[in-house]
Amino acid sequence: MKYNLYILGAGDLGREIYAAFQQTGNNGYKNILFADDDREKIGGVLDGLTVVSFETALNDIRAKYISAIAPSPELKETFLGRFSERFDDFVSVIHPDATVYPSVAIGKGCFVAANSTLNHGSIILDHVLINCNVSIGHDATIGIGSSVNPGCIISGRCNLDSFVFLGMSVNIFPGKTVG
Repeated sequence: MKYNLYILGAGDLGREIYAAFQQTGNNGYKNILFADDDREKIGGVLDGLTVVSFETALNDIRAKYISAIAPSPELKETFLGRFSERFDDFVSVIHPDATVYPSVAIGKGCFVAANSTLNHGSIILDHVLINCNVSIGHDATIGIGSSVNPGCIISGRCNLDSFVFLGMSVNIFPGKTVG
């Protein structure tokens, strides 16, 4: 059975995730669509994809999802509550130019952007955004719904709690916990 793939969020992050998804060569989906709650976007076309409502996406029984909600922890937490019954239907996107060690565990609904490095033994929990040029050290844990923005360096054995937002170029020393 082929599924429809919904990129949840028809904004800049959604467009970036779609571009990365295209580069993975993984297109075994029936249709790829954007979903949003902005009435001005619904029914339109963005980067060649139709934009539908979140409700349409939620009601599709043959759906898989990619989360492209703004990195704001509050917005992301509220959004994930809306889709909690479909949690197992989320997929992750890892840009082909990211370096991910084989021992790294990545949860559902994550996005790992180009030129990021996820080192040995790291754990990336569900719905995490790892933007471009991020380095995550060995044995680090990134909590649910966290957002790590461009240029961040998270040293080995660090822990980010759930829904942590790291702005650009944040450096965290080894073994520290944030959140």
